[in-house]
Amino acid sequence: MPFDTSNNEDDVAKFATELGDLAISAARSGADGFELRQILRFVNQVIQVVDQSFETVYGILVDLRYLSKSDLDAGRHIELQKELHLIRAKSTFRESLEVCSRLRHLRKHYDEAVAPILAQQELDSHSWSSVLILIDEYEGAIIGIIKKTVDDLSARLVNVTPTSLPALRVLATERADLLGNALGRLRDLNSRILGLSGRQGLLELTATNRSGVVQVLVAQNFDQRNSDQRRGMFMGDTFSNISNSTIINRSTVQDAFNKIRSDFDETTAKFILELADHVDKSGNKDAGEVLDQINEELARPQPRKGLLKRSWENLVQLLPTVTAVAGAAGAIVKLFSSP
Repeated sequence: MPFDTSNNEDDVAKFATELGDLAISAARSGADGFELRQILRFVNQVIQVVDQSFETVYGILVDLRYLSKSDLDAGRHIELQKELHLIRAKSTFRESLEVCSRLRHLRKHYDEAVAPILAQQELDSHSWSSVLILIDEYEGAIIGIIKKTVDDLSARLVNVTPTSLPALRVLATERADLLGNALGRLRDLNSRILGLSGRQGLLELTATNRSGVVQVLVAQNFDQRNSDQRRGMFMGDTFSNISNSTIINRSTVQDAFNKIRSDFDETTAKFILELADHVDKSGNKDAGEVLDQINEELARPQPRKGLLKRSWENLVQLLPTVTAVAGAAGAIVKLFSSP
């Protein structure tokens, strides 16, 4: 399944899972220790290229995540624009990261050493076809994803203002979280392959404990899939539940969620979703109107704490059960209490 570069950082996350699937399939096959090490070494080399290619982009996303109005006044966003332009320039991009030469080497290694093993073991390469697309030398997804991400960020930085800055920070936060998570997964897999975490690496286990290789790889992929699924199901179900709500405004919930996740953390932002779901299920239209006011205020660049506190107290009077919503105690202190 080819990558859709319209959702760039999420594609890297899918790639991380797919690369793990490749390692698992090989470990479960009849390939001998030497052949399995060839495949694991290939996985290790791909991870190094991806990590090196995206680390600069990730660093800029983090800078954008914390870009402030004073940074705009000091012209620091212009410096970030220059960095993005340098990444985008074909000559600089290819020379500085040496992506093309490394991808060419990886493709050759795959064709000569890995593909024959996979064919001999009758493993269906369709399950990790995106890995091959990713390492294609000139039209590869690595280059495509980076270019699209850089172009998008550059366009948003050109006319950034104090008013549009919060939206830019929210976008950067979302993308940094996705990309950081994907790179973390790849680095963890690489650490396990090489044994950098203080434990025996998978390369060594191929000779001493073949079943251990499978167990480590399966456990890692299962844990990550479970985590992604739980997060996706909760957010998807919540927004789906309120999409046709006549009680609350879905867009204000989304805006408040993104702003709180950017300014605070995922746990506090999750409270906004829990609260919206609770109010919607209550059927209390007056409570819904007050919640819309709270969410609109939370989405402002500088929420007014006094107004938030009064609105929260009003909401509690209209619907006392909101105080029992998961995470309410901690979130109220952060969001609604006066400094």
